Amino acid sequence: MVLSQVFRFPLSSNPLHLIQECQEYHRQVAVDFSGTSRLLCNLDSLRKVLQTPQVLCEELTDITGRPIVVSREDMIQHVHELMENLRINERLKGAFFSTLRGSPVSLMLRDSDMVFAWSKELPYAAAVSEPTVVEAFYRYYDELWESVPRVNRDPARVMAELLKLIT
Repeated sequence: MVLSQVFRFPLSSNPLHLIQECQEYHRQVAVDFSGTSRLLCNLDSLRKVLQTPQVLCEELTDITGRPIVVSREDMIQHVHELMENLRINERLKGAFFSTLRGSPVSLMLRDSDMVFAWSKELPYAAAVSEPTVVEAFYRYYDELWESVPRVNRDPARVMAELLKLIT
């Protein structure tokens, strides 16, 4: 399974050239989720996004440099796909944390060889493959994961929370 399958959601409310640019981005950073993968989700942010008719997708906007919008219906479809992937891939784990503040930096770790980082605060994105830097990010992510209370990492609870968000 690749990242574009896990995080694929329709971008139909965007011009075709932006949809193609986003698909190309996903192709470039595709991750094999056949190993164990962990997704940290900000529950408060997800709730907020699902309460609006349309939302600016900050990550893709930051990466493409152009506004990428996603409808509420598309986000609901995205959550359905995430739930399905969590259901069929027992090595894919999810966890929720809550904070009204967003994270200053978005991270994506690919296998054990690459880290992608970007921030809406800065007009830059970085891809790093230097082994000691990648290892440092993995350790940081492990600390974040372990800081989430166990109840918020429980697979049944994660699925229940996701279902609550879309019903």
